[in-house]
This record gives sequence, structure tokens and C-alpha cells, in this order.
Amino acid sequence: MKDVIVIGDMILDIMVNEFTCEMHKRKGTAMKQPAKLAAGGDAQNAASTMGRLGLDVALIGRIGDDDAGRMCLSMTGRAGVDCSHVVVVPDGVTSTCVSLVQNGEASGLYHRGENDRLTVDDIPVELFADTRFVNLHSLWSLPMLDPVCLFKKAKEAGARTFADTDNIPKNASLDDIDEVLPLIDVFAPSYSEVVQLTGLREPEEMIRVLLQKGVKIPVIKLGGEGCIFAEEGKTVKLPGYSITVVDTTGAGDNFAAGLTYGLCKGYSLKDCCRLGNASGAITAGQLASNGAVTSFMQLQEFMIRQDGCGVGGEEGR
Repeated sequence: MKDVIVIGDMILDIMVNEFTCEMHKRKGTAMKQPAKLAAGGDAQNAASTMGRLGLDVALIGRIGDDDAGRMCLSMTGRAGVDCSHVVVVPDGVTSTCVSLVQNGEASGLYHRGENDRLTVDDIPVELFADTRFVNLHSLWSLPMLDPVCLFKKAKEAGARTFADTDNIPKNASLDDIDEVLPLIDVFAPSYSEVVQLTGLREPEEMIRVLLQKGVKIPVIKLGGEGCIFAEEGKTVKLPGYSITVVDTTGAGDNFAAGLTYGLCKGYSLKDCCRLGNASGAITAGQLASNGAVTSFMQLQEFMIRQDGCGVGGEEGR
């Protein structure tokens, strides 16, 4: 049985750190650090980290039969991800993004490529009967994919479902996803995304509204402040970890990977969210959205240094 089937964006990222607005005014500028190539995109980031953590994970997305696509398959395959169900389009174009990072935040120049053509018909839904989780990364990112249809098929097959959000249209609201929310077991948007969707400002009130909408386990990412989640009718807030921020790109995707890992391994929801916080923090401390998290033991050691204890009762000495 697969632990997770991850569905969504696949992008080849070209990361440039310490970018300044003055750079584009000069014909040539020497960089202090080399640019970095990485397999990016919400789904590819999450799946790669899950693979490195040791989950049995498959990735489903669309790429072109081009150099960028082949690099994505190579890098993601080396992370331990099953890429055999990725749709490779002979005349297609793989999505690419040039990310210019300044003061820990990235501005991207991107081409969506085959990501915008992914549909439910591209997904071998018969696989859902033999997987624990079906993860969609993310709502609103895939304009031709029907999340209601996708998650109905996942639930009919007995799989649990996970979703987060990205690329939310300016005037979108929770009403736009009323039909899909009750089909989501674990919903993990960011605080700013829920503000946009609801107009609410208090995380506890956000959690209450998501529960009312039918989400089984709402988890709201609070960036450097950690996260907040609901358990047994109560909201629990976990603080973030102390790091030096280099690049926050992909921190939310890696949070999702750590959270999903914990759920697959049967940890308490609190420990699952601690794993998510740790995975996101480690990612934000390095350049690029993928590759900073290398193993479960790395997460354990990080949490022991910061909290005095890991998950599963392991404590520092």
C-alpha cells in the first residue's frame, strides 16, 4: 500500500539569492552565491520531502518531454518518489520559474506549462484503493482539475484526503469551495490565505468556520509563528521555531510533508504539527523550496535541540 499519492504542480526552479532591484539596471552583475536549480512546485516539493522522510509516495502531474521535465523526474526520483504516473507530454512544455530572493522572500517569473492542463482524466484513480492519503497541492493551482470529482473518488476508494491552497483569485471566498470542503480530511491553508477567503483575523475564529464548513482536521499555517489546529473541539496553537530565514519559498509545502508524514505514522496531531513546523522551518533556513529536509532523524534532532524532545517520546540528552 502507498502511503501517499500527491497530485499537483511540477516546476523546474532557478533560484537566485540576494537579488536587488539595482541588478537589472546593469549589463552584468556577479552573484555572491551561485544560482540553484531545484525541482519545485507545490506537489513536487511536498512529494520529494515525503520521499526523503521515508514514506512510500507517488507523484502525479504533467510535464513536457523536454530537458526541464527530465531534470524534474531525475531530481524527484532521487528523493525516493515514484514518478511512474507522471504524464509526459511529447510536445508539451514543462513549467519553469525564475525565483529572485531578497530578504528571505522570493518574487517569481514563471511559465505554467503543462500544469494548467492537468485533469482528473490524467490520474489513475484505481490507485486510490491502495493508498492511505490522496493529497492535492493545491486548491486553485490547477484550473482544469475538478477537486470535488477527485476527492469523491478518493473517499469512495477509502483513502483519506489532504489539501492546501495557492494562487487564490482576488475575489475568491470559502463559498467557492463549499462543495469540496466536507470531502477534505486535513485542510492546511496559510493564515494569509484564510484572511483572504474569509475576512477574519483571529485564527481561532478561522478554525471554527472551517469546522462548520465540514473540514475534519483544519490546520492553519502561521509562518514563523507556527500553526494552529483543532483537536477534540478545542483549538491548539503551537509556536514556531527560531531560525535565520534565508528563503521562505516552499516552507508551506514542506510543512504539509512533515504533517502528512506524522499522520501516516500514527503520531498525535500535536506531534504531526510539530513535524510540519520543523520541516517548514528547516526549509526556510536554506535557499530553494526543495532539498533542505533530508530525513526523519534530521527533524527529530532539530526538535530535540529546540524543544528538548522529539516525537514518539524521544528526548534530548
